[in-house]
Amino acid sequence: ACNMALLDLVKAHLRIDGNEHDTLLQHLIASATAECRRFTGLKADAAELSEPDIQTGILLAVQADFDGNPAQRTVYLRAAQALWTPFCRQFGV
Repeated sequence: ACNMALLDLVKAHLRIDGNEHDTLLQHLIASATAECRRFTGLKADAAELSEPDIQTGILLAVQADFDGNPAQRTVYLRAAQALWTPFCRQFGV
């Protein structure tokens, strides 16, 4: 299940009111979180997943898919990965 605080952050970031898109957003949050974990090597219960830069990266990854703009998707994902890079396990952090 999606962290409701994170859902609220995503909705604020995307300027979405109401709950019409909640199911889609929860799916996109789960996908973005999985991508973050794959990219960083963090475990599902890692404390780092609550770090502001990790969560901001997740917001950007959700926005990349929610907006449906292929040209911007790469830009958002690169920005997310730049925020996640300091947390990558392969860098010994």
